[in-house]
Amino acid sequence: MFAWDTEDEKHTGVPDIQAQNEVIRTLLNKNDVTGDEWDQEIVIKGRGHCILNIRLVRMVLDESPMSLIQIRDITEEKRMHEEIHRLADIVRNTQAGIMAGPIQSPDIVNEAYARMHGCTQEEAIKGGFFGPIHPDYKDAVPAWMKVAEEKGNMTGEATRIRKDGTEFPALHNLTMVSNNHGDKYLILNIQDISDQIQVWKLTLEKETLADSVNLLSSILENLPDPTFVVDITGNVLAWNKSMKILTRMSEDEVKEGKVSPAEAIYKENRPLLIDKIIKPELDISGYYSNLKEEDGIYSADIAYCQSRGGTRYMWILASPLYNSKGMMIGAIETIRDITELKEAHKKQSELTDKLMLLSSLTRHDIRNKVTVIDGFRYFAESESTEPKVKELLALQKNAIQDMGKLIEFSKAYQDIGIHEPSWQNVCELFERAVQQASPDMKRVCDIPQAEIFADNLIYQVFYNLAENSVRHGGNVTTISLHIDTSGDSPIMVFEDDGQGIADREKEHVFLRGYGKNTGFGLFLIKEILAITGIGIVENGIYGQGVRFEMKIPGNNFRLTNDMENS
Repeated sequence: MFAWDTEDEKHTGVPDIQAQNEVIRTLLNKNDVTGDEWDQEIVIKGRGHCILNIRLVRMVLDESPMSLIQIRDITEEKRMHEEIHRLADIVRNTQAGIMAGPIQSPDIVNEAYARMHGCTQEEAIKGGFFGPIHPDYKDAVPAWMKVAEEKGNMTGEATRIRKDGTEFPALHNLTMVSNNHGDKYLILNIQDISDQIQVWKLTLEKETLADSVNLLSSILENLPDPTFVVDITGNVLAWNKSMKILTRMSEDEVKEGKVSPAEAIYKENRPLLIDKIIKPELDISGYYSNLKEEDGIYSADIAYCQSRGGTRYMWILASPLYNSKGMMIGAIETIRDITELKEAHKKQSELTDKLMLLSSLTRHDIRNKVTVIDGFRYFAESESTEPKVKELLALQKNAIQDMGKLIEFSKAYQDIGIHEPSWQNVCELFERAVQQASPDMKRVCDIPQAEIFADNLIYQVFYNLAENSVRHGGNVTTISLHIDTSGDSPIMVFEDDGQGIADREKEHVFLRGYGKNTGFGLFLIKEILAITGIGIVENGIYGQGVRFEMKIPGNNFRLTNDMENS
């Protein structure tokens, strides 16, 4: 017996006799059949290359054993599955955060989404679509879902919370689709808009997606940044809408080889950042500035001269794409226009330079005038023998000294944050600072390999702490520094064996102007540490010495011996 099963209307009946004969002839010649069901590739005249699902149904009719052969054409189904897997690999590796699945239980999340939230992919799925949303925006979610269900698509902004508690603004794009069984399926596209929120507003246009293939294609197509994908040989697989706007070249023109990606973007043949992914040995340093690599992902800046005049500044990111087996199958490159950001930074830098010059000149002039006033005070003190006059001149001398300290403080405060933070050895800074503050002081530091990422004025932190101990600590004999790594974040602890700080003063010591000397030392310390997110508190016991605890963000602390071992 022979049966034919297909959804194609023109083949609803039994196929022509010649096609049947070709299929049966192939089955009779197949000697490696195992089991009662298998997939078979076959060429049928008039239909070309086909993939058939063949199932044998064994039965007995009138005591005669026979087999019913059921054949189903799965050519299109196979093609669709391959396309879905290929597009899934692209989405899995794109830099946009993607979560998808049934509304109550998402089952797909890419690495970019997990990285954006500072968690693992498993933790992200457990949190659900809207678990990380800030409580202030929770009430908006039902309205978003309603619009998405009614219209198929919804876009809105809300603040999200990372695993470590920090927050970031995000653009949410919700796409609601149904499968062939009518089950609701939600696709959530998250864009971190922290850097762009002051410069431009993102808008995403989404079309209602009928199936998984259209869904994944649309996600790539509607990314706000120009993005394209190549395979392992460099052939262009995808060229999104923003790339078309940037280059004025269609996807077909690039895919057909009428113009190379480099020519489309830069109007000349030259290496692209994405080429470095495909060919790691390629030297592209002469074409990009600020070139960086981290975990196989490259980023760089470039100044792009437009044909119609003017220069645009671009930030470029290139990442490898892997299949489900971990094999690299291509690469994806994203281009972001940062011209407005560059221009804003340039204007800010120019303004800062002018203010620093003005501040320096003003300090210089004030210092000169103070020197003149102090000179006149000295001559007046030398000429007068009146006790009352002597007392007034002594007060004036103290005031002049305070003015000098204020001038020095203004210079130190001006330098905070001027230079980029850098990795610095903790013990070296501590030893040098204590030595300068009190050469004979005993100092203990048992963490020679510890380094922190901090402002270049971090030395001033240790010096001010040491000077504070020497000046106000009473009979201090030992100053020590150690690191406590038992908690979530490393804590650097500065201690002495002096009298300490009274409990009623602990919450005031970091305020500007509070203290027995200038009142700026601990305030300056707090400001310098805050540049790289380091907090400081005083938790010592009065009568047993000070204990300044500096909480360091985990990625701003390292041990150099660990780096060597790794």
